[in-house]
This record gives sequence, structure tokens and C-alpha cells, in this order.
Amino acid sequence: MEKDNLLSNHNNNTNTSKNTSNNNTTTDNHMITDNNSHEITNEITNEILHKNKLSICERISKGWKNMTKKEKIIFIIKTILWFFFLIFTWGGTATIIGMGARRIIPVDPNNKNDNRIHEYVGSTYTISQGYPGLVIHATGGVICLFIGVFQFQESLRKNILILHKIIGYIYSIFIVIGIIGAIYLIPFSAGGQTNKFAFSLLTVTWVCTLGMALFYVMFTKYNPFIKKLTKMERIKRHQEWMIRNYAASLAAITLRIYLGLLLVINFSSYQWDYLTSWTNAYTSCTWLSVVGNLVIAEIYINMVVRRKKKSLVVVVGGDNGEDDSMIINNEKKENPIAYLETV
Repeated sequence: MEKDNLLSNHNNNTNTSKNTSNNNTTTDNHMITDNNSHEITNEITNEILHKNKLSICERISKGWKNMTKKEKIIFIIKTILWFFFLIFTWGGTATIIGMGARRIIPVDPNNKNDNRIHEYVGSTYTISQGYPGLVIHATGGVICLFIGVFQFQESLRKNILILHKIIGYIYSIFIVIGIIGAIYLIPFSAGGQTNKFAFSLLTVTWVCTLGMALFYVMFTKYNPFIKKLTKMERIKRHQEWMIRNYAASLAAITLRIYLGLLLVINFSSYQWDYLTSWTNAYTSCTWLSVVGNLVIAEIYINMVVRRKKKSLVVVVGGDNGEDDSMIINNEKKENPIAYLETV
């Protein structure tokens, strides 16, 4: 009996020792993992601080060297597409300026030699009616179209974040100016109530998309509605809403493209009847530019923006401890330090 008790006690002591040993081993492993994570974080932090001291050319050169062959090809394709987008946007904006040059002087309804009083669009742009709103709206809209295209340049966002923010603030200010002009101008728009409703919808879209875009990046420390979102989630949502906002801005260009194409068709269909052709074309093109641009924006957001692979984000310093971040792509986690990119 005593032998059995001794054996039982011995076995219990042995099991206790094994459990203690296992627990110690697990703790040690956790400590090693934590230490490794801490060391990697320190290395990343040092790399971030070092990278922030590099010049723009050095950052771009370093980023290019760290890219794989596939990534370089994708980068070149993206850059070419962006330049086409730049040409489209600036070309369209320059056309708008050229077409609007003849409206620098307000329409004089008492001057019979002013042929603009007979035009379908613009006859109401007199000094006492639509002209002040036209000037304010055109000034804000043209500047937004010119500078907004740079917000889609990925290299600019990654390497010169402060410039991206400055352009964003300027863009937002001139969007507000454009909205004020649009509100004043809508009552004098051609095309009747249908067109006025379309332009009102576009203005509301301008306001809402800009508001939502700023909602995710401004005063984040005091915003209780976005506290559960990570920094990357906030940035992604900000990006999506700004894409919608710029799509609404581009309605000024697409309206004139559709209008030019449809007028040619209508003129031939209605035996060159000026008034009928303009009435049908202008109303159709207004709605097509507003709704069409927003549909294209949603397709782009869902097929391109939301399909990008998730990344690990390490936040370091910045304004309110939130503005400077680094991304390590999941594909490159085995050598994270070499592939740091600034958000």
C-alpha cells in the first residue's frame, strides 16, 4: 500500500514538473515572439525615420529597385493610363475654358447685336441673372478639374504625402466655391425643370461625396463614428468617396462630349432644326453625364480599389499620432524592411 502511494506521488510530481516545464516553454516562446515582433517594429520604425529623410528622387529610386519585374510592368502601365487620364481631363478642361471665353462678358438682352441672346444655353447669363453664378461656378469647377487629377497619381501619394494633402485642401475649398456658384446658377439653367433637377442632383452629389470623404480623415481623434475603423480602412473609404466626388466634377467634361456627339445625330435627324436638336440633346446628355459618371465610378471602385490586397500598417508619429504610416505588402512579409511604402 505504501509502495502504491509512493509511486502515485512520484507520478504526480513528474506530471506537475512536465506541466510546469511546458508552461515555461510556452511562456519562453511567447517572450521570443514578442521580442521578435518588438525588434521588427523597431527596425521598421528606424527605416521609416530614415526614409523620411531621403529626397523625393532617392525615395523613388529606392522604391523602383525594390520592385519585382511584375510590379515594374504594372507600375509602367498605371503611369501610362494616368497620363491618358491627365490628357483627357486637361484637354476637356481647356475645351470648357475655350467655349466659355465668349461668356466672359455678360449677355446684354437689350443689345440686338449680341447673338448670344438667341442661344439655347447661355441666353440667361445676364449680369442680373445667371452671370455671377456662372463666374463663381466656373472658377471653382475649372481649378478642381485641373488639380484633382494629381490626387490619382499613386507615386505622389506615397512619396510626397504632404503635397497630396495640400492639393486635397485646395481642391475641397474650390469644390465649395463651385457648389455656391451652382446653387446660384441652377434656377437660370436651360432645359426646363428636368435639367434643373439633374443639375440639383449633381450639386447634392458634390456636397455629399465631399462631406463623406472629409468625414473619414478630418478630426478623427474626436469622431466617435470611426473609432472602430483602422487607419487603412479610413483611408480606403476616403479614397472611394473622393473618386465619386471627382466623377461628379468630370460631368462638366462628359456633358460636352455627349452633347457634341448627340447634336450631330439630332441635327441630321431633325433636318437641322436648331431648337429641337438642342432641347432633346441637352436634356439627355445632362442626365447621361450625371448618372453615367457615377456608375463608372462605382464600377472602378468595386473592380479596382476594393480588389487591392490588404496590407499590414505600422503607424509612427505624425499629427495627432495618426498621419504618418507605412505599408508592408502581404506578399513581401518575409523581408518587410525592404518593401516599405508610405501611405
